[in-house]
Parts: sequence; structure tokens; C-alpha cells
Amino acid sequence: QQIMAFATLSANTTHRLASPISSIGLLLEELTENHPDIHWQSDEVFMEINTQIERCGNVLQALVKTTRDYDPNKQRRDNIDAWLPEVVGNWWVTRNEVHYQLDIDESLQGTPIEYDDNISFALINLLDNAANACKDESQPLIVLHVVKNTKNTINIVLLDNGEGIKDLYIPRFGKQFIKSQSGGMGIGTALAQAAIQQAGGQMTVAEGDNVDGVKMGTKVVISLPLVAPDKQAQS
Repeated sequence: QQIMAFATLSANTTHRLASPISSIGLLLEELTENHPDIHWQSDEVFMEINTQIERCGNVLQALVKTTRDYDPNKQRRDNIDAWLPEVVGNWWVTRNEVHYQLDIDESLQGTPIEYDDNISFALINLLDNAANACKDESQPLIVLHVVKNTKNTINIVLLDNGEGIKDLYIPRFGKQFIKSQSGGMGIGTALAQAAIQQAGGQMTVAEGDNVDGVKMGTKVVISLPLVAPDKQAQS
């Protein structure tokens, strides 16, 4: 009920944000026109505001389009090595201040997976969490390893080089709304957990591993079935 209430609130908030974000962009344009003597292009703060406003607008447009096309009962089917690079690549467009590596095990090349839009959203939420956790590092880095878990499941291992999650929060990760050091409320994680469980998968969190000599702060492991749960039951 809490997640459904939040989803409704988010939809209404998205609708209401469109107008003020557009207005801020127009005000910035008006500011440059009214003060042509100022070299705005060389002002780092002004340019960063422009960048963030453009990012907000792109995110809202993507949300509106995705919501319009969303079908909760529609299962999609694609090869893992086509689906995941597309999801991660589309996400990175809005978070390109963070570097990422995506490694898909060779044994999974050409392997099909069935998923719905909620799983793609879940991965984006978890990637955002990872980006927020490591954004203050000198070289923020996210690493994704995709490997076969069992005959019918895969593991997506997501690591970031942030400070890491506190031990006392690990049992509550994805189960409660927990305010993070980066200012988040843990809502995206809870929504991701719900989507992954609904798809017949699991999500766990632990201290990060070393990757090429770099100590990673947090490791999230997402286990997903290759076949939709309803089709598993039929077979």
C-alpha cells in the first residue's frame, strides 16, 4: 500500500513539475538576453544550472513516454547482451558524470530473457542509488558483472566505489525507506526490491569487492529468472 501510494504521488508530482521546470529554462534564457554584457558561457555555476534543468526536462519526458507506453501485463523478450546495454546506456545519458563498466559473461551471449518494464525501472533505480553513493569520489565508478547463476537464472552484480552501506542498514536494505548519506530516502530501492520479487527474483546487498585494485563500497546482487514466473508455472 505504501509503494502504491508513492507511485500515485510520483505520477502527480511528475505532471506538476513539468511547468516550473520549463519556466526556469525560459527565465535563464531571459536572463542572458537582458544582460548581454555578461559572458554566461564562461560561468560554471550558470552552465551547471542549465545542465541540470536540461537533465530534469529529459527525465520528465522519458517518464511521460514510458508511462504512456507502459503495460504492466506485457512481457518483453530480448537477448541479455542486447537488453542490458540498452538499459544502462539510456540511464547513463542522464548520469554521465559517473563512469561505468558492463561485463556480460560470454556464456550469456545470445541468451534470451523475459522481463517487464518494472525490471528495467528497478535496474535504473539501483544504478541511480549507486551513482549517488559514489558521486563525490574523485573518479566515481560503477561496475556491473552479469553471470549465469543457475540453469534458469542470472546474477547482475552491481558495485560502486562509494563509502559503502552501514552494517546496521543491510538487513533493512530494500525493505524499508531509509535515508541515505547522499540524501535519498531509499524509496527507489524499495520499489526495485518489490519489482524484482514480483518477477520471481531476489536482491541482496553486501560490502563491495575489489575490482582491478579498486575497493568498491557496496555490492548489490540481483538474481533474475530467464523465463517469466507465469510461464515457469505452466511448464
